[in-house]
Order: sequence, then structure tokens, then C-alpha cells
Amino acid sequence: MRSYPHCFISVHDHQNMLLFPVESRSPKISFLEIKLILSFAWSLSICMRVFLSQNEC
Repeated sequence: MRSYPHCFISVHDHQNMLLFPVESRSPKISFLEIKLILSFAWSLSICMRVFLSQNEC
């Protein structure tokens, strides 16, 4: 039971998700976790695109 808390990361803990290496968790990464990481990376890329397009002018 002690290895589980790090596996369930809320959407607000983006920075904590990036700080925890994959090796420190359980070997099997859940499908929900993969979806969470992908959705975070997707939203981050959109934010970077908007940020860069605003700074070009």
C-alpha cells in the first residue's frame, strides 16, 4: 500500500509529476497515468505555442 500514493497524481501536481522519476514508482504505469502525462504534455505544447507566437511580435 505504501508504493501507491505516488501513482495517483492529481492534475494540479504537474511539477511533482515531472520531479518523480519513473523508476521510483511501480514498474507498471497505469493507463490513467499515461493519459494524464499525455494530456499535460499536449496542453503544455499549446501554451508554449501561444506564448511564442505572442513574443514574436
